[in-house]
Parts: sequence; structure tokens; C-alpha cells
Amino acid sequence: MPFLAPAMGWLGCLSLLALLFAPPAQAASGQPRFEQGENWVTKLSLAERLALSNIPGESWQIASDLDEDVPLYVPRPRGDSHDLPEAYSWTDVDGVDWLMPVRNQSRCGSCAAFGITSMLEIRVKQDLGAPTLEIDLSDSHCLTCSGGSCDEGITLAQGISTLMNRGLPTEHCAPYTEAVGPVGDVTLTACDEGCNGRERGRVYLRDVERISFANGEPLDEQVHIMKEALLESPLLVRMTVWEDFHSYLSGVYEPLDPDPETARAFHALLLVGYSDERGAWLARNSWGPGWGLDGYLWLAYGASESHEIVYTAVSSSYRNLYDIDGDGDAAQDVGGEDCNDYDAEVGPGRSEVAGDGIDNDCDGVILDVGSKGLSCGAATPDLAFVLLPLGLGWGLRRRGLSSDRTQT
Repeated sequence: MPFLAPAMGWLGCLSLLALLFAPPAQAASGQPRFEQGENWVTKLSLAERLALSNIPGESWQIASDLDEDVPLYVPRPRGDSHDLPEAYSWTDVDGVDWLMPVRNQSRCGSCAAFGITSMLEIRVKQDLGAPTLEIDLSDSHCLTCSGGSCDEGITLAQGISTLMNRGLPTEHCAPYTEAVGPVGDVTLTACDEGCNGRERGRVYLRDVERISFANGEPLDEQVHIMKEALLESPLLVRMTVWEDFHSYLSGVYEPLDPDPETARAFHALLLVGYSDERGAWLARNSWGPGWGLDGYLWLAYGASESHEIVYTAVSSSYRNLYDIDGDGDAAQDVGGEDCNDYDAEVGPGRSEVAGDGIDNDCDGVILDVGSKGLSCGAATPDLAFVLLPLGLGWGLRRRGLSSDRTQT
């Protein structure tokens, strides 16, 4: 643009460039920061749309059947607590997507169950250190065992209480079935139904924390605390729904007219990333990959009262399904590296005894004793009982940036 410089001066030219390339900001004129259009949700009647987001009102106390309230989140030491990345996404941590594919709750008021189940699934992956683990837990049991149905939704607190007290079997064991595509009726598996062995093969949420803010706490402080928590694990939030949310296609969502009198419902989302350039959270929805940005959206910081109820999963209990021998390694048939999940002395990194016929370190090679003694690299008999167990939940490298696939 140098040809403009003589007419408007270099300062004017720089100002124009700044306007052209500046990140989108809140539009003072009321123009939306997001694009709207049709999708399967907008084709429903208003009553049918609102039925997808039917979370009842809830207080902070998680449930009466727990002995005490859920503890508050306290930021962990990170050196310089303000040295946070400008962008982060669990969909791209050093090139690895930790999330399972986006699912579709279909025409059922089960958004809370889907968000809560997704929170537990990624927590199990973190605790196992297995980002590619194919874990699919029962959204149906999260709903029905919490006392809910497609017509009667559940609160985040009720679903979290179920995960801590009853646990969840796999989706295969207790399926959530769409009858006729994304707008069909849903068949749920009742809480007392499911596959044989479902009471043993369950995953539990062990520890959870809530993030709470004092009245009048500045938004930037709220965002900073939530970003610190999100770097440790995704955040489950409840948002207030206005009608324009249903037609979101791309961009940064914030309601055009957030008048409390026009609020329609409460909905659950899982925050899995953020971008300071956009001033928004990357949120995972449960309306299928055909909605929004392949099932995701950018939700403006603080928009839709999304900072009012926030939970973060701290630890899970998964051994009776994904680590039977309790050695910290998931079985190979569920995406882990343990070739024998019934023997704690067998797993990646274990010492081998040449000639015992066992692949102790799961490398696919069984060491044998040659004619001249131990084969190359074989462990000596004196070391046969030395175990090198891997610690649960080993350190996660968190240096990913927001995934480019959600920028369209």
C-alpha cells in the first residue's frame, strides 16, 4: 500500500493497516462477531430447539448425597503465574488431538450428560497419559442414573454426583441410540439396564473442583484463572441460551441482545481451548459435527453467563476398565501399550528375563538364551524382579496452539 503514503502520510497508512488486520473486537454498533445460518437445529421449532437445552437451575452445592461441597479450584504454582500462552487448545497439543469425535445428542434434553461425560473421558486419557485412547463412555447412563430423561434434563451437579458415586460403563454397554438421524427420537438405556458385567466395568470421577468468582471480580481476572485451570484440564460450563445461539456458524459468539428477560434456557459446553486474539474460549458442543465449526464454537470471554458455573475434573478412577492390573498402563486393546493387563510385571519399560518366554517389556520380542549365554541386551537373572513402574498421569506437555481447523 505504499502508493497511499504521499496522500495520507505514513501515520495514516499505518492506521489503516491496523484497522484492516486488527483482531475482531466487540462491535459497538451491535453488529455480531459471528456468522449465522441454517443447520439441523434451526430447522426445528422454537420449542423443540429449547428442549435441547433443558438444564434446571442449580446451586453451587453439588448434591445432598455428598458429605461436603465440591472444593474450590486453587491455581497450582507455575513459576510466573502470569506467563500463560496467548492461545491453547486440547485439540492440538504438540499436534495431538486429545478429544474424542464430537457427538450429537439429537432431539433429547441431554446436553449436560454429554458435556459431563466428555469431561470424564479426557480426564481418563490424562490420567493414563494416553491421548489417542478410544474411550467412549455412556452418555445415556449419565442422564438416566442422574434421574433425568430426554424431557427432564439434569443439572451439572447431578451428573457429576453420578460419575463420582455410580461411575459410567462404556457406550457399547449402555448405548444412547438415535432412531432417525440427527432429528430423530432417542432411545436411552435405563440406569438398571446394560450389558453383563456393567457394575464392574465402570469408570469413576474421583476428584472435581469448581471455579467461583466474587461479585464484581474483573473479567480479565476471571479469564486468567480459568485459563490456568484449562491448561490443566478442560472446563465444564453452563451457559445461558438466547435464540441466536442456535444459528451459529462461525466467528466469536456472544448474544446480540443479552437481556435477561429474553433468555431462553441453560446449556452445557466443554471449554477445551482459548485465544486471546479472539478474546474467546474454544468450546465443544453436543449437536454433532454439522453444527458450528465442526461441532465447536468460539465463545467470547464471559459471554452468556458462562463463568457462573464452572467445574474442572482433577482425577479419575479407571483401573477396573482400562488398567486391570493397576500398573499405570492401559491395555493395548483400548489404545494403551500394556500387552498383558493382568500382570503388573508386564508392560512398557519392564525388565526382561532371557529364556522365560515372556515379552515383559511389550516390545514384541521375546529374549532367548543363546549357545554362548544370554542374548544381546537380555536382562540378567539377578535383575528379573526389578520393576520399573510408570507413574500414573505422567507430565503432560502443554505447548499447543489453537487448532487451525476451527478458524473458518
